[in-house]
Amino acid sequence: MAQRAELKQLQSQINPHFLFNSFFILNTMANTGDLERVALFTTQLGEYFQFVTRNASDEVSLKQEIQHARVYTEIQKLRFSRRVAVHFEDLPYELEKQ
Repeated sequence: MAQRAELKQLQSQINPHFLFNSFFILNTMANTGDLERVALFTTQLGEYFQFVTRNASDEVSLKQEIQHARVYTEIQKLRFSRRVAVHFEDLPYELEKQ
């Protein structure tokens, strides 16, 4: 329980920093008129925050966790597009139910 409390406390510190950076990125995209990326970015942010603010139990399926990792990675790719390259393999079918 102590580890879980510590993790939740660390997450609460990270989220404001992540949110601030996200608004800065969104502002930059809007100011440059990059509306396609603005739309993509806001969709990804919505998915990200929907996952991290869920009211369900702490347990999620491996498929959901990987999808969350993909969304977060796509957000970071938009932020660091010149410095980051990422490739995800498909989740093996036999692991989708875990």
